[in-house]
Amino acid sequence: MNPVPLVLVDDVAGALVRCLDVDGIEGESFNLAADPCVTPREYLAAMSEALGTWIDVRPTPAWRFFAADVGKWLVKCLVRHPGRRLPSYRDWKSRTCCARFDCSKAKRVLGWVPASDRETLLAEGVRRPAAEWSS
Repeated sequence: MNPVPLVLVDDVAGALVRCLDVDGIEGESFNLAADPCVTPREYLAAMSEALGTWIDVRPTPAWRFFAADVGKWLVKCLVRHPGRRLPSYRDWKSRTCCARFDCSKAKRVLGWVPASDRETLLAEGVRRPAAEWSS
């Protein structure tokens, strides 16, 4: 399973503050994500543990969701539903967390250094917010 790009809110805020101090970046855009080191399963396992609950995690290929959408679309066509639109396999495939984000520009231009170790991302990005939410 592919690691997902996470970022802590404090790291994003730090990058935004750095933008105030760097000259000549007006109109520029930056990707802000930590180096991927947590898989979706690890993220959900940490969330489940932090909340003291069970999260049902079942890997499902994108084509299955697409096939279900096609079935719904066909039914909508039969009943002439006004909100029907042709489903897109590309849309479902894009949800598989396979995208790669190049954040080297933010690191180089802004001197941005996000938290990129697994334990910090899980502790600060999952466990602490879950504890705040559940209390």
